[in-house]
Amino acid sequence: MANRKYDEPLHINLRFGEALQRFGQTKPHEVARTMTESKDGRVCESDLVLPALRFMAERKDGFIITSELISELEGLFNPTGKDAEIIEGRSDTHFSQKVRNLVSHKTSNFIANGFAEHDSKRHGLKITDAGRELLKKLGG
Repeated sequence: MANRKYDEPLHINLRFGEALQRFGQTKPHEVARTMTESKDGRVCESDLVLPALRFMAERKDGFIITSELISELEGLFNPTGKDAEIIEGRSDTHFSQKVRNLVSHKTSNFIANGFAEHDSKRHGLKITDAGRELLKKLGG
């Protein structure tokens, strides 16, 4: 277990739509408290999806470069502990790598579900109409 380089993902037995509905009905302080209790304050990739969509939606053209997204999410989540540590042999933190994973895991996340698109030439993400509709449904 000590040789493991990453934490296993948290698995939740909910349909995607049900999870989104529950998230939309939960008060922000309750989400923060639950995250702290269940994961020792660590942020999961899935925790980044809706805030990332919101940051994209705030941009005039719906596009944000990855480095800006990292900065915005760091300001929102204020990573501490393991998330704030530099990854061995790299120059980025565990937290910034999770943000980069939003792009690299595009076959199984919000990109695959059609809520955002990756623009490899501009090095960032753009919210889709489906992503905007999702935020609207969730009140954000």
